[in-house]
Amino acid sequence: MIIEAKRSALVVGATGFIGTELVKLLCNSKEYGRVKMIVRRPGTYSHPKIEVLVRDFDKIMQEDIGEVQDVFCCLDTTIKKAGTREAFQKVDFEYPRTIAALAKKQKVEHFIIITAVGANEASWSHYNRVKGMIESE
Repeated sequence: MIIEAKRSALVVGATGFIGTELVKLLCNSKEYGRVKMIVRRPGTYSHPKIEVLVRDFDKIMQEDIGEVQDVFCCLDTTIKKAGTREAFQKVDFEYPRTIAALAKKQKVEHFIIITAVGANEASWSHYNRVKGMIESE
C-alpha cells in the first residue's frame, strides 16, 4: 500500500544501524509516502510505506533507483568486517559512487551520503581517506 504524500525516498544500506533508524524516521514522517530500500538481505522492520528490493550490489541497475526524489546512502563497513582494504573500498567507495551516478541519471533531487567525522582524502587512516574520496567524488 502506498500512502499519499509529497516525497519518496530510497535508502541504500537500510539494514545497518544508521539506515535502520533513518528508515523508521522516514516511515513516521508525513513528508514521505514511500520508502524504498535496496538491501543485500531483507531486514526485520516492516511498514506499509516500505518497498524492499533485495539486490547484489555488484549488479545494481538504473531501474533499481526508480522514481524517487531523495536517495540516502548509508552504506558502511569496516576493514575487519570486509576482510581486505579492497573489499572495504568496494562497499564504502565503489558502491556509493555507482548509486550516485545512477541517481544523477535518474534526476534525483537530493543524494545524501553518510561518511565519517574526519573524512579526508589526505588522511593517514585508510577509513577516513576512503570516506574523503567518496565525499570528493
